[in-house]
Amino acid sequence: MQTKSLTTEFTEGNIPVQLTRFMLPFMASNALQILYSVVDMIIVGQYVGSAGLTAVSQGSIYINFVAMLALGFFSAGQIIAAQLLGAGRKDKLPEFEGSFLCISTIIAVLLTVVAGLLQDPVLTMLKLPGESMQMGIAYVKICIWGVLFVCGYNAVTALMKGMGDSRHPLLFIIVAAIVNLGLDIWFVGILGMGSAGAAAATVIGQAASFFAAVIFFFTHREGYYCTITWRMFRIRRDDLDKILALGIPMSIMAAGINITMIFVNRFVNSLDMVAASATFGAGIKLDDISNKIGLGVQMAATPMIGQNFGAGKYDRIKKIVYWTWGFSAVVAGIFVAVYLTCGREMFALFTDDPQVLDLSHTFIIASLWTFPSMTLMKGGNSLMNGIGNSKLIMLLSFLDSFLRVAASYFFGFTLGMGFFGFVLGYSIAPFGVAVPGTIYFFSGKWKRRSRYLD
Repeated sequence: MQTKSLTTEFTEGNIPVQLTRFMLPFMASNALQILYSVVDMIIVGQYVGSAGLTAVSQGSIYINFVAMLALGFFSAGQIIAAQLLGAGRKDKLPEFEGSFLCISTIIAVLLTVVAGLLQDPVLTMLKLPGESMQMGIAYVKICIWGVLFVCGYNAVTALMKGMGDSRHPLLFIIVAAIVNLGLDIWFVGILGMGSAGAAAATVIGQAASFFAAVIFFFTHREGYYCTITWRMFRIRRDDLDKILALGIPMSIMAAGINITMIFVNRFVNSLDMVAASATFGAGIKLDDISNKIGLGVQMAATPMIGQNFGAGKYDRIKKIVYWTWGFSAVVAGIFVAVYLTCGREMFALFTDDPQVLDLSHTFIIASLWTFPSMTLMKGGNSLMNGIGNSKLIMLLSFLDSFLRVAASYFFGFTLGMGFFGFVLGYSIAPFGVAVPGTIYFFSGKWKRRSRYLD
């Protein structure tokens, strides 16, 4: 009974009902995760001003980039767990889980060390204007320590999500959000610790979600087919090969957007206007909210596709992709309406700087193209991730990164469109990846892909 209450098999049943129930916790969880940095930015922007807002928004870009490097490996673990469950190979899950958690621990430690060594060169490359530079350095130096907790949380919950449990990871994020919000008000608003206080609140919140996830997972380990033995916790060559084969391309894809963000931020910062940098930072954070919430549909569809791919049920996979596009379009339409009717008020949450508020309309108009492009992309991405097509993921990730930087440069510098051009190029570039992904789906070639056990 316990197993049934914690995991869900998606190889049978009503697809839209299953996808709705599975995606809602993902969407809520993503919204709460992005709430970390949004709360940081709102409180710092109100108490410290535009310089602090710029420091937190652009310091977050580096931290997110590091987290995205690890996310691909955790996504690989989720996909493999889903395929094992779909193929009825529950007997292999304990060994895989132990191997995956060992590999994830090594990745978390290595990323934390490397991120700490590279923080100063990266922030220097970003060219934060004025006093924002010192604030950004203070913010990043503290946030680096949260990488361990972020990696740990994502590793444990990847196994849960792959086996159809999206409800409990949401509860752990709620814990983190409450801790983060309370400490943000205390550290920044009352104690006046500025960007460093916001960073400390974020790290403590991340630690809370990590420990909550670990305690729950191992307390209810039978429900996830997990056994605690010394034999379980060792790295098996077959598991390592599969995780690296899937994880490396997915990490490149996940980190690609953040890599390009560094370049586009540099383009914006070259205008040498604190208001432009602050507007871009706040706008990207608002876009991140809409994208992450919409990403909840893709994140739910991926393990559903993985389970059905493991079971060889290709007709169900096609229906899942269609429903992914449908739900993603609805979510995008809602956010477009909110942007067009309440855009200025949304930017006002971050700052009352009149220059930033005036530029907010420019950002909104230029960024509207991101909604149709990202909607189309989610269907193809859910398919490629679910079946584990690492080579195509790698190819499209490079293409995505190139197009985002090239289009931003072309519209911003070459055509002389400045701030509007930087945002416009960044927003329309995903079409270059979404279209090939869609063609791949309709071609049917994905049906010939090998599964994890093949």
